[in-house]
Amino acid sequence: MNLSDFDYTLPMEKIAQHPVEPRDHSRLMVINRNTRTIEHRRFYHLPDYILPSDLLVINNTRVIPARLLGRRETGGQAEVFLLKRLSVESESEALWNTLVRPGKRIKKGTVVYFQNRRLIGVCVEHYPDGSRDFLFRKNLSIRNTDSGEREPESLKDLIFGAGSVPLPPYIREPLRDHERYQTIYSEEEGAVAAPTAGLHFTDGLIADLKKQGTEFCTVTLHVGLGTFRPLEDEGCPFSIEGHIMHSESFYVKSEEVRKIECAKREKRRIIGIGTTSVRVLESLPFFEKRADGSYGGDTRLFIYPPFPFVYTNAMITNFHLPKSSLLLMVSAFASRELIMSAYEEAIENGYRFFSFGDACLIL
Repeated sequence: MNLSDFDYTLPMEKIAQHPVEPRDHSRLMVINRNTRTIEHRRFYHLPDYILPSDLLVINNTRVIPARLLGRRETGGQAEVFLLKRLSVESESEALWNTLVRPGKRIKKGTVVYFQNRRLIGVCVEHYPDGSRDFLFRKNLSIRNTDSGEREPESLKDLIFGAGSVPLPPYIREPLRDHERYQTIYSEEEGAVAAPTAGLHFTDGLIADLKKQGTEFCTVTLHVGLGTFRPLEDEGCPFSIEGHIMHSESFYVKSEEVRKIECAKREKRRIIGIGTTSVRVLESLPFFEKRADGSYGGDTRLFIYPPFPFVYTNAMITNFHLPKSSLLLMVSAFASRELIMSAYEEAIENGYRFFSFGDACLIL
């Protein structure tokens, strides 16, 4: 396989700059792997394709305000992008793995101030991949001048208060309501990008699915920055098989594991809502179940053709970037030929692409 086999040309005007309102009015391309047919519907038609016996697996991660703007001791600006919390957060300090700008100016030992100097970040480690570990703490020399009686800000509030929710670089228009870059069922803070297939769901649509008997299962995977990036042609030629996937943290509670195992045992369809949910499902065979029946850890699972899917029988997903790991995943699930043909048809029929774009149901 060559990475160029997973490339396509997308006109810039096909990249969605804002979400559809209401959420479930986005378009839905239904791709049937057995009949190799394609239907054009709306997302609110989803119950027409979901059976009462199906198990829908959602990812309840929540995007954090990961892009922090501050100033170095010299007065120069600094951007610190939170990637992953490395320590249990306390009121005294918190350690995060980050990306920074300007990279040449931020070295081990560099101090950056945020929130009008109420928050201090110190670069404590610099890795070959360009990432840095930052240790955050409150600036105890700055007193709260607010005369009103209120609870002092927690360290977490200071860190997140210094940040903003990051949008992918291909979205150039500002987002008025940042909740539109969160799923309605987001709970667990930790992602730096949204599980975008879930953005199409509404409370009403979920209620309709549950009313017909469809079961829901919740997993958590904190989406990393590398998820939506195109793979780079670093080799001569680039080796898909040799690519090392970025790591993402996941967790599945014991009661949710039982739902998955029951559906598998009863040969009911397990439908991943988004590639992130699919990545969790297909990571389970590579991890040991914990004593309490849960699963968790950091997964580097890279799904590309051919791949023996163990749990996933169908998936809902958006349209993905050329040469991306996500495009390889859906190609592994439905075949490269069918996916590339579907993408060509989507472009011809005016579908909207990427994070705020339309959806696919792959059966």
